[in-house]
Amino acid sequence: TRLAAARGLGDVYKRQVNETWASWIVNGGIDEQWDAYVDQLNQMGLERLMEIYQEALDVYNNAT
Repeated sequence: TRLAAARGLGDVYKRQVNETWASWIVNGGIDEQWDAYVDQLNQMGLERLMEIYQEALDVYNNAT
């Protein structure tokens, strides 16, 4: 289901984001690594996750 897919993708993203941000806080490098970071998230399926979130928001907004 979409919910299960969102949860799975969301968990993967949270882990990746948290690890990367922690590294930037401790070691720096955000300016040099930003484009590669965004590319990596996109390769991991960020667009699909955003589609799932948007569909859920649309359903919510139409229900209220």
